Amino acid sequence: MASPNAEALRRYHLLLNETGEPQLELLHPDIEMHMFRGAPISGPYLGHEGARQWVRDTFDVIDSWTLVLDDVITGDDPDVMVALQRFVGRMKHTDLPADFPLAVVVRFRDGRIVRFQGYRDQAEALAAAGLGADHRARAWVHSAQAAVCDVIEPWEHGTVIRATAYPTYFDLNLVRVEDDAELSAEQVAAVADEALAGLSHRQVGFEVADAGESAREGLEALGWRSTLLVWMLHSGESPPRAEVEVERVPYDDVHDLRVAWHYEDFPTLDTLDHLDHAREISLSRAVEVFAVRDAGGVPVAFAELELHGGGAEISSVYVHPDHRGAGMGTALTRAAIEAAPGVGDLWIVADADGRARQIYERLGFSAVWTLLNCMRLPPE
Repeated sequence: MASPNAEALRRYHLLLNETGEPQLELLHPDIEMHMFRGAPISGPYLGHEGARQWVRDTFDVIDSWTLVLDDVITGDDPDVMVALQRFVGRMKHTDLPADFPLAVVVRFRDGRIVRFQGYRDQAEALAAAGLGADHRARAWVHSAQAAVCDVIEPWEHGTVIRATAYPTYFDLNLVRVEDDAELSAEQVAAVADEALAGLSHRQVGFEVADAGESAREGLEALGWRSTLLVWMLHSGESPPRAEVEVERVPYDDVHDLRVAWHYEDFPTLDTLDHLDHAREISLSRAVEVFAVRDAGGVPVAFAELELHGGGAEISSVYVHPDHRGAGMGTALTRAAIEAAPGVGDLWIVADADGRARQIYERLGFSAVWTLLNCMRLPPE
């Protein structure tokens, strides 16, 4: 369940967007509003009058703006959190559309907001708030979802997200359980049925994995499948380059491998329109694709690197079954690492007990967060 301060922050955004005025009853008299480096308005803005001036100055830059709150990342201190938000509107002097993300460290005193500090880099904001790598991993996942999903609705124990344009993209249509509530399988299934009504699948992500164990066995008995996933952060040196030739290729060059991977994971499931959805989303994230070819020039393995929000994720690594064990997965992952210098955080995800996790650990990744993912597939 969301903390009172997190709820107050959500209410502040809601009322600010409805009225166009700062909600002074939610702001401490000593409120400080500090802008991100390079902001078109300088600040800082101090006190209640400063908050009013911030609104006026913002309207001088962005016309008819809305401050969209995509997510609130909390830690152990209930008075400190990070708001993942976006300014949406039109630039006043150019009439160009505006939709740019911000990460804002929000501090509370006596139940009211006492400081906003903006950052363009999400990882920097999370570090400034004293939130560890596990919180950064969750924030990375949430921000990637928020960039695509048009439905983001809180519920008692987390958030429901849906991307109505991509109904077969399972990871963008799910129920997030964000606290440590120990729910029964029947409770989880009922929430998913209501939240995801009209979709052919059901998916629930337990962000406190241990809490999800109370429902795991019961969900599996109901025909759901479950997977423990570990989010891994690159923090070490990679071993020397493998003797495998890797090249950058156009996105569509490895389409046949994506189809093969789909049927390897879901052999009886015909949702190949998911691949069209994934293509559109990946291209919006400045995806880079790497491939290894066989002697005849046919791609037999590939990896994808996606960049957004100041960070990056190696979102796919796949080797055709006929070519496994030859070091191709290692070489592709290494190539993707080398293609992401200077990013805030570099992520990769693996099955908790899978062989890929060991490979990634040798390449300098370490596990920082575990998610229990439970899914009921569409009927065959």
